[in-house]
Amino acid sequence: MNKNHLVLFNLNRCEILNNSLFLFAIMGTSENSEEDSWFEIALYDKNKGNLEEALKSCNQILEFNNKYIKAWILFCIINQKMGNDSKALEALNKIREFNVSEQENWIEIALEFENKEDFPSAVKVLEKSLDFDTEKKDNWIELGDSYEAIGFNEKAYTSYKKALKLDPMDMDLLYKIGNIYNKAEEAATSGKDKKKKKKSKDKK
Repeated sequence: MNKNHLVLFNLNRCEILNNSLFLFAIMGTSENSEEDSWFEIALYDKNKGNLEEALKSCNQILEFNNKYIKAWILFCIINQKMGNDSKALEALNKIREFNVSEQENWIEIALEFENKEDFPSAVKVLEKSLDFDTEKKDNWIELGDSYEAIGFNEKAYTSYKKALKLDPMDMDLLYKIGNIYNKAEEAATSGKDKKKKKKSKDKK
């Protein structure tokens, strides 16, 4: 962050927002684009918990440039946090049009969906992230967790196994894989018991 932005963030926030001429003067002297300046303000507000103000800054950016991918990502995350699920999904659909390779962005979006127990959306996000990099253990783990949460145990098992290949000494992963295996065994046993009961009823 350059000196101009340090000055900006150290001043009283309300005064900055009420004095648009001063704000644009700061932006004009920056080496960054106007969108970059708004994004730094939005990110600052988001990190401080000022979600409504951060959202306003994101909207401002997207009015200038609706292909500014970082703003769409932040817009999606903020709307998730505020409970605006339809807006978050709208932003996610927009994000998926771009080749976003930064894995931490996908993880953050997926975690917000998981926190809301919207695991199908989390799965879509994580599957998309793996289009760009299949060597991220955390993405495979999160994908496995989301699959497991919606009952796709075979897919969860496959995801955990791929994560384990990247870190064979991860004991938590071994536990997850063991847990999935036990679930599969229980399901198989339950299925056999049901078949036996059905046969005994048919004989009677």
